[in-house]
Amino acid sequence: MSFLTRRRSIDTIADFEPGTRLAPTLSWPHLIALGAGAGCIAGRLYLFVRLPVSTQVNFFIWNGLGLVLYFAFARRNTCLARGEEQPA
Repeated sequence: MSFLTRRRSIDTIADFEPGTRLAPTLSWPHLIALGAGAGCIAGRLYLFVRLPVSTQVNFFIWNGLGLVLYFAFARRNTCLARGEEQPA
């Protein structure tokens, strides 16, 4: 019997072996993607913290202004505000 025919996949081991710490609904590719996503977020936070304080303040001011404008526009232009029927 060759090594490849005796080998079980990691998903099978995680799903059916008692005492595993991995949740049966999460497979290894999902965990790897979750770890990569967390690493990307951590890297971006590190780079953001390294920016000058004035740049960080301007970032939050412009984002706050953008959100205010976005929601003001959305509030005026919804179907409900214009008195139209909502699409089914």
